[in-house]
Amino acid sequence: MNSITYCLKFVCRRVLIISLLLILLFAGFGNTYAAEIIDRIVAIVNGDIITLSELEKASRTFYENMKARAMKTGRPLPPLRDLRKQVLNFLIDKKLTEQESQRLGITVTDQDIDNAINNLLKDKGISRMELIEGLKSEGKTLDDLRNEIKENIQRSRLINRAVKSKIVITDEEVEKFYEEHKDQFSQKEKWHLRVIFLPYPVNPTDKDKQEVMNLAKKLKSQLDSGASFAALARKYSQGPGAKEGGDVGYLSPDDLDPHLAKFVSALSPGGVSQPVETEDGIYLFKVEDIQQGGSKTFQNAKNYIRNLLYQREVNKRYMEWLQDLRKRSYIKINL
Repeated sequence: MNSITYCLKFVCRRVLIISLLLILLFAGFGNTYAAEIIDRIVAIVNGDIITLSELEKASRTFYENMKARAMKTGRPLPPLRDLRKQVLNFLIDKKLTEQESQRLGITVTDQDIDNAINNLLKDKGISRMELIEGLKSEGKTLDDLRNEIKENIQRSRLINRAVKSKIVITDEEVEKFYEEHKDQFSQKEKWHLRVIFLPYPVNPTDKDKQEVMNLAKKLKSQLDSGASFAALARKYSQGPGAKEGGDVGYLSPDDLDPHLAKFVSALSPGGVSQPVETEDGIYLFKVEDIQQGGSKTFQNAKNYIRNLLYQREVNKRYMEWLQDLRKRSYIKINL
């Protein structure tokens, strides 16, 4: 063996040994090291940090929510880069309000959260298991919901202490708003609807349509026997508001196709329609509530106006308070 060959083999063995040592070294620390690289800090807020993984998780949630609204309204989604900036600002504001709540000693107990969940179940008319199933379909857990409720209660109490106690809406302001916006208090009847939509496949045969109708009749039978419309909508509907139990909010006759409006108009609050056939599929409707049409008098409208003006002023002053809090805080963004 000549000296050159020997040297090459020696070098190769040294490289191999060093490589193996590095692999063994990073086998113990690889996850931590990778996490430090991937989960870098994107913002510092008064000593607290926001990581890239937090930002990405929140951005995904915001994006899915906005996508669902876009499907319902037809409005385009903003560019993802702009969305991430919005979400990061939201997370910064969230950190600031959490810090301020802690400074002021504002707390939320488990009982507060339990009460809020019980009220939610009562308002939606669903069971705890139906709530859990609905959360699961959205990629969430009950713990996620509890954390959201805790944050909302904490934020509400902070706003109440920082802003609400200083707001007064006068009778003159209420009356002035009514006179300037009378057209807003003349409206048609509106229905608060839940919808289950079962679409036909592309180029459906008569057999395809019959199978969809059979499913619609099966669901109607279950609903007549007391099944939850919201739960069935989450499971079967492929239409708007499916993740919200088919809830599409308040709609007027003008918002619906005349063929569909005819069936909905025959329902009373709590009523569920027969399966309604269209070219695209079959609908089932439930009317949760009916807002009667007509013009509201000042006496009928004044409480609504007072609450509206109050909430507007709360939002205005809260944003001013938050901007002032930002100015008084140390915030560094590394996006």
